[in-house]
Amino acid sequence: MSGATVTFTSGGTSPNRFFVVAWSNALIVGTDQRVTFEAVLFENGRIVFVYSGIGRSATNYVERGAGATVGLENKAGTAAVQRSFNQPYLNDGFAIEFVPVASK
Repeated sequence: MSGATVTFTSGGTSPNRFFVVAWSNALIVGTDQRVTFEAVLFENGRIVFVYSGIGRSATNYVERGAGATVGLENKAGTAAVQRSFNQPYLNDGFAIEFVPVASK
């Protein structure tokens, strides 16, 4: 199996620009399993995580997130949102969207 790659791309026009970071064939530390996923950052603050190549079998719990935390946290570590923690929650083609709360 080939090594992992990280690629970047951007697109759109203001106010709908986006930036994508894609990890392909990334090795899960301590295993021989690999995953592909991307983070899409939108100009309006939306963030979408997209997962692919993740199997649904009962034997790939780590690949599906059993040893991971999925969520977002601010730089200071004072605010966060968590979608899953050490749970086999992820599947092939799965996406998680985080939408910012409007300011008052």
